[in-house]
Amino acid sequence: MSTNLADAFAEALESVIHERPSDGGRELFLPWSLEDGTSITLFVQEHAPDLFCISDRGLAAASLAIAGIDLASRRIAGNWRMIRRSAGEPVVGWPTTDWEITAASDRASLGEAMTRVAEAVLRADGLRMTAPGFKARHFGDVVVQKALLTRRSVLPNADLRNKFGGSRKVTCMIQGQRELFLQALSGAGATNDQFDHARSVFLDAEAEKDQLVTVIAHDAALRPWQRVGLERVGRVVDEGDLEGFLKTAA
Repeated sequence: MSTNLADAFAEALESVIHERPSDGGRELFLPWSLEDGTSITLFVQEHAPDLFCISDRGLAAASLAIAGIDLASRRIAGNWRMIRRSAGEPVVGWPTTDWEITAASDRASLGEAMTRVAEAVLRADGLRMTAPGFKARHFGDVVVQKALLTRRSVLPNADLRNKFGGSRKVTCMIQGQRELFLQALSGAGATNDQFDHARSVFLDAEAEKDQLVTVIAHDAALRPWQRVGLERVGRVVDEGDLEGFLKTAA
């Protein structure tokens, strides 16, 4: 392939990302939106020489509040705090509230920091699954919903660090006595592709094998050798056994 995919993707993003001056800083309008259609917007301000503050200005919290989710409740507060921490460290002395997702950055790392904040906003939208009457649309939603029932802090779309640097996304992470990383394997799409993805996510993970859990949907047509392959890189739990497993493992 002669096309540079990274350059092509960056060029496409550049054409749809917009910014404008706002309140002594700048607003950045991203081409992504939350479940309710709210477009993701970040506010960036230079707080001091080579020190930038990034915030969603409470966008994620407001969207969840409209959906009927109380981020201060005992059930949700720990999840919200963990999502906020995933964005990075806030700036000391910069006025923020507990309902903002924020991060600090120097100029050299500004792009990476803005990406972390945007990812945290999208992660926060996963808490929408706790809203009354929410209906899961994907098997990954089902897994996150059941993880939230443990009353532990749950981070949807979490990063799983690799032994050789970098990280991969998993369906969610549960924070308990030990962190558990859950990867959903649904019955939708090509089974071989789903197997390859689930196995590759865990293959070189930094976490211990017993912290890695593949959750198999009841309609996933796995072959016996594929199940064995998944058991070699982590634990395997069937959808019907997930709640019982989480009661003891989380």
